[in-house]
Amino acid sequence: MPPPTDAVHKFFDDDQLVERMVLAAPFQALPPLLLTSKSMNKHVVPAVWRVLPSSIHLLKLIPGLYVRSGKWSLPSSLTRSDLRRFEYYSQFVFEVLNLFSTTCDGPSNIDANVFRELALFGATVFPKLRRLTLPSNGDHQLSTPFFHRALQVADLTLRQHSLKLIDDLITFSPTICSLSLRGCLPPAVLHRTFELRRLTTLKLFFDRHPASYGFQYFPIYLHAFLCDLVALQHLSTLVLILPKACIYKMRQLPRHSLSGVRCLELRAHIDVLQRILSASYDLVEVIIVPYYSSDLDCHATMTSLADTSRNTLRSLTYSASTCIDFSFAFSPLRPASNITEINLLGSTILQDNDIRNVVDMWPLLQHFVTPIQQDSVSALTLRAVGHLTNLQHLHVLRIQIADHILIWPPSSLAMSHTVCGTNLACHLFGDSCVTEQT
Repeated sequence: MPPPTDAVHKFFDDDQLVERMVLAAPFQALPPLLLTSKSMNKHVVPAVWRVLPSSIHLLKLIPGLYVRSGKWSLPSSLTRSDLRRFEYYSQFVFEVLNLFSTTCDGPSNIDANVFRELALFGATVFPKLRRLTLPSNGDHQLSTPFFHRALQVADLTLRQHSLKLIDDLITFSPTICSLSLRGCLPPAVLHRTFELRRLTTLKLFFDRHPASYGFQYFPIYLHAFLCDLVALQHLSTLVLILPKACIYKMRQLPRHSLSGVRCLELRAHIDVLQRILSASYDLVEVIIVPYYSSDLDCHATMTSLADTSRNTLRSLTYSASTCIDFSFAFSPLRPASNITEINLLGSTILQDNDIRNVVDMWPLLQHFVTPIQQDSVSALTLRAVGHLTNLQHLHVLRIQIADHILIWPPSSLAMSHTVCGTNLACHLFGDSCVTEQT
């Protein structure tokens, strides 16, 4: 084998270039890279440990780790020197997908006391952890070792009496920027989140049956929380998945009380949806999933959206629970001419005039997805659908009719699985399309 060339030497000497290559490489390619050069170790080793499928992979570096009552546990004879390898590789971990469960042979659970014992022993537990997911079956009283200033993203599933978990998060990770809370979310828990002043993303997934705070009080509690969100000055992304089990209404929110939010996902009853949209301003990306809605509800929702975000809206996803008339329901968005992406989920009545309106209303459209009610296909002609080719920026088109599939353009096959009627595809795009039938 010829000796390495100067170009190869220069490549390995360029730390930034090598680091970018290693981070872009698939995980399976990393171990062989260790054999190429000793200088690669400083780049490959951190990449290998960056995301752990389970904390067990790191815990097994501790001598004497054993199984007690069906769970992995620390030995009683543990010494400080036994933690040397654990602490060395722990510094490279940015994310652990399973803290308290394993993905390998043997016992499936890890004793939650392991991490508290390590912390009490003076060990540094994941000092650079940036993303934390605590499952509902994890013991939240033992979570403190994972909260520190390096933590940037936390996904926590809360049970009743989980206020201490939020207290620990605020105390040890005050600079966290993305927080997801799931499960039992009483007022005392949510109002503590206002102390996390650097939050840019907040995702709230409420219990389907939040008996802990009662449905009779929920609208009042939700209204107060949304009014106070203005305290989070850096908040730009808000996701609200609200309870579905009971119909409730909410008072009008102060106008522009959510003016800092640019990306908004809402799953709620229609009245609450419209209240929140009316309080938003200059939204860019919106996902709306009403639990029960009609054409009239969709029209009113789009009116609220157009009133506050007509000049800034770029992406809209709307999931209808019933078949909606496209012409009536989305006509309020005519002034929102900067829209580049439309995703409609559910069944839609789409006719020739509607296709022409799409081209006229949204000339910058790049991505258009809509299912069509099979009964309305006869009202849609190929000539009208061909009008979509006047959209110069369009690169993803998906129109679903029953169980037929169209992919156009063909290059989008791998990434989008687009859908449309077979005959429509053949007549409209000829050889330039790919068609399937499910």
